[in-house]
Amino acid sequence: MTEVGHRATRLTSALAELERPQQLERERAVDTLKALLPLHPLELSLVLKRLDSVLGSEGASSWMRVAGALTLAAVVLSWERRSSALNGTVLDHDPVHVDVAYTESAPEQYERSAVVRSSQFHGREALEALLDSLQATTPTFLVDEESVVRSAAVHVLTEVVAQRGLVAWSRLVPLLLSQIEEQLVQSRRCAATSDAQNKSTIVYHETFALKSCLEAVAACMHVISVADVVPSLILARSAFLESGVLASCMNHPNRFIRETQLDVLRRLIELCVRLLDRPEGQILENRQLVDAVVRASAPLIARGLDDNWSQVRYAGILTAQQLYRALIQTPLTYRIEVDRVLLPRLCLNRHYLAEGVREHARKTWQSLFSANGRELVIVYLADMVPYFVTQSQADNHGVREASCHVMAEIASRLDPCLVQPYLGELFAALMACFHDDSWPVRDCASSACATLASIFGLDDQPEETIDELFALWFRHCADHIPSVRAHAAEAVARVGAQLQGSHLERVFDYLCRALPRATEQKPDNAQEAVRAYIDRNKDDVRRVEKDP
Repeated sequence: MTEVGHRATRLTSALAELERPQQLERERAVDTLKALLPLHPLELSLVLKRLDSVLGSEGASSWMRVAGALTLAAVVLSWERRSSALNGTVLDHDPVHVDVAYTESAPEQYERSAVVRSSQFHGREALEALLDSLQATTPTFLVDEESVVRSAAVHVLTEVVAQRGLVAWSRLVPLLLSQIEEQLVQSRRCAATSDAQNKSTIVYHETFALKSCLEAVAACMHVISVADVVPSLILARSAFLESGVLASCMNHPNRFIRETQLDVLRRLIELCVRLLDRPEGQILENRQLVDAVVRASAPLIARGLDDNWSQVRYAGILTAQQLYRALIQTPLTYRIEVDRVLLPRLCLNRHYLAEGVREHARKTWQSLFSANGRELVIVYLADMVPYFVTQSQADNHGVREASCHVMAEIASRLDPCLVQPYLGELFAALMACFHDDSWPVRDCASSACATLASIFGLDDQPEETIDELFALWFRHCADHIPSVRAHAAEAVARVGAQLQGSHLERVFDYLCRALPRATEQKPDNAQEAVRAYIDRNKDDVRRVEKDP
């Protein structure tokens, strides 16, 4: 078989596999297509006709055909975008063919470059027509019932914007905004309906259709060229930020929508950062635009950092990190406004229950404020303490536990003179957490109360508070959770070492009553438990020994 025939066979097979329902076969077909690029003029013509027959037809095609066509369009457009910058040069800089370029001889490289030039020359008009068609039809596939179709549509729109820039973006923004608003309206209507079965179907479709529309917005903003940053940012800010669409998405009951909304917000802020990388004169011209985006984004990021879902909090931390990159050259008044909202939340998330959120929050805090983190906490202590106290009453037990950790951290790491004015609020919040239904919260509150008592003493606290505090510690010394018992005993020891008079007598009285009870506790002997089990099951044990 000739080389042309072999390529035609591989191309035909790949086009067929793109329409298979199995993901592995579709991925294999994409790899085959990338290996065949650049396409000869006849091959490119065949591909364009196939795309037009599926996407341009008036009749409804199956989801597998549509997904295959969109995937094919994304691969072809990606290649055309990368190869258009070559201008007839060899393919050393193309990531798809980097291995081939190193192994081919000079004549082979020249021949391949000629194919690229021929393909671009003969297929340019057809590709422009394809771009027009995709730009008009692809947004409708973002709300398709099949996730494969929606994902492929996002990739196609990204390539269209990457090739046509502001022209495509200005036409897509109204379409995407209209679809997002329509899905939000359906969501509100669905919330008011009483038909449970119909409600479940609508919620599923509306949620993931809305998610795909938001993903398309984020992906398109990511590929906007430097020359189009300012008008593209103005369009995006007006359509998605100032219109309240992103705020509505932040109130959506589905966590995937809230998480994707933060991704859109992060892309908006990235455009601001790209503006700040320009020469000083251009920065001053666009200062007002950047400041408007920063100020409007901070409250939405704060709500993400307060979310009950760990994935949303994680997305909020990523977005906050990007926002502080845009704050480098922001006026001090705006910086203070943002700090008062975001710093308490970033500080608390350093102790959040989910490890991914906790570790990334700590790394973010270290990278952003390592040199002056303690000073920032001192400056905004009047905003932080009320926030921590409020979060100690949150519905999420992980948040309540984190608030106990951070209140103890403030007491132990800052000058006592600075913390003294807030001591009553901190003690009241921690005492409430000491009664929590969740044992990790009680455990942390026990240690945090001991930290405050050992640093500031108990002389200024009401007698009722002291009595309640010791009663809680003594009760938790007999808790069924080992760590709760250990930390409660440690708290009594830490506080007791500084007590005098009647308070110290109270501790000794408890020890005199509690320690002798240790002799009454039955030993937890594993060997005795095994013997007891064998005695209860003698017949079964003998049978196993005789016939293993």
